[in-house]
Amino acid sequence: MKKNIVIADLDGTIADCEHRRNFVTGKNKDWQKFYAACIDDEPNVPVINTLRALKAQGYQIIILYDEHPTEFYCSPCMEKFP
Repeated sequence: MKKNIVIADLDGTIADCEHRRNFVTGKNKDWQKFYAACIDDEPNVPVINTLRALKAQGYQIIILYDEHPTEFYCSPCMEKFP
């Protein structure tokens, strides 16, 4: 049986991470600060609503994220998203 699948990325797609991009642009990237600041990410509501609508239509939703290998990856961010 064929299954419809949608793949979405967390940082910058489902979560608005513009407020923390400054940590990883330019020559001196600070990934620890970038990931630590994810607690302040806001949900991208139009994307979330689209994913919900697709799920309601039977699509399987797969969310990708870059779990940076530091203690600073912010799992509490996920709690903010509906």
